[in-house]
Amino acid sequence: MISAIKKFSLTRRWLAGGLAALALGAIGSTAAHAQDAVASYPTRPVTLVVPFPPGGVTDATFRKIGERFTAITGQNMIIHNRAGRTNALSALANAEPDGYTLSLVGRSQMITYWLLGDAMPFDPIKDFTWIDSLVSSWFGLFVNADSPYKTVDDLLAAARADSKAIRYGTAFGVGGLTHAPMHDFAKQNNVEMLHVPFKGDSEALRALMGKEVEAVVAAGSGMPYVDSGRLRLLAWVSAEPHPKYPDVKTLKQLGHDTEAYSIVGLGGPKGMDPALAKKISDIFQQILKEPETEAYMLGVFQNPSTTGPEAFHKWAVEQLDKERATLDEFGLLPESKPTSKP
Repeated sequence: MISAIKKFSLTRRWLAGGLAALALGAIGSTAAHAQDAVASYPTRPVTLVVPFPPGGVTDATFRKIGERFTAITGQNMIIHNRAGRTNALSALANAEPDGYTLSLVGRSQMITYWLLGDAMPFDPIKDFTWIDSLVSSWFGLFVNADSPYKTVDDLLAAARADSKAIRYGTAFGVGGLTHAPMHDFAKQNNVEMLHVPFKGDSEALRALMGKEVEAVVAAGSGMPYVDSGRLRLLAWVSAEPHPKYPDVKTLKQLGHDTEAYSIVGLGGPKGMDPALAKKISDIFQQILKEPETEAYMLGVFQNPSTTGPEAFHKWAVEQLDKERATLDEFGLLPESKPTSKP
């Protein structure tokens, strides 16, 4: 009887040990497979979802990046345009976290989160993997070439003399990424300027050349008109001057605590392997550091600004409540307001 019990005990321990060894082997095999998937990435075409229609600066910029991605990795990057507030996010959130579906992410999805309230089906931070910031746009303060305002101080002097003298246009609506900084700029200088929202830079610039407004804050799309002599650039509203126009100072360099920024980054679905996110980040950083790519970016007024996954995620978490505060200041939050979840 004792012998039988001992045999049973030994058998049970042998089975337990065998099962444990099998489990460890399976875990080891899974880990090895994951490492292989990261090391060999990409082995097939990668889809990049762009939340803008074809033909714009952002679309063109990332098609250029896609060409370099193919040249470096040997795999095609397929640009999939899905304009609309949540179309691109839906495509990204429902994709496998294997790195083969990526999307542009940034401030717009945070703003959308607050504006749509409970109707927004995604948490803008937790439901995505923030892989890397990629580029930011240069923004400038433009006036007509024949305008009496030759400097920022001239513009402010006119606004102090007459609160209705200066109408300025922006392309992102009330509380948008160029309106909010200019609103603060006016407050800092104790002046009033009338904001006129437009649907896009092209519409705003046409209004400026038609003298419907006295000034416009726009991206690099305004620079061809400066080069042709139709518009004047008073100052950059971005963090730093453009290398091609080093004599034009930023508002900050002129003593005004004002900056417009639009970071466009790369995101993946929730649950991506951190090692894979880092691998993808490294590929895009390599692309953006190439002289050919850098020259192209400067030409379309896009400033490479990579950070890596951890720093980009940290930026997104901090930025979320900044966007909420801005929308709250302009009275744009819906009555049913989501809370900041991260």
